[in-house]
Parts: sequence; structure tokens; C-alpha cells
Amino acid sequence: MDRLNAAEFWQDARSLEWSRYLLASQLESVDLIYLREKASEENPVLLKRLEETIEWVQRNESD
Repeated sequence: MDRLNAAEFWQDARSLEWSRYLLASQLESVDLIYLREKASEENPVLLKRLEETIEWVQRNESD
């Protein structure tokens, strides 16, 4: 979540890249419901960024 925060609020492209990498590497074991709840509690914009990142990882996981 800290990488997504950095990507969103500081426009840090490297943090977005890291968040995608981390999520992709752990997608099967990550509790997406929990992540969505925490992102929603922190900021709706962060939740949107999380959803975009999840979608990106799922679209690109076979690459």
C-alpha cells in the first residue's frame, strides 16, 4: 500500500512499477478484500489506484 500511496500522491512512476511487481508476485496469496478495505479507509483515490493496479496485473500476468 505504501508504494501505491507514493505512486498516487507523489506521481512516483517507480513506486507504481514496484507495486505492480509486488502484487503480481504475490497475487495468489494476497487478501484482496483486506487491501480494498484498507485502501477505502485511507482514501477513495487510493482504492481507485489499487483497482487499476489489480486490473493491470491480471491483464498482464501471462506476459
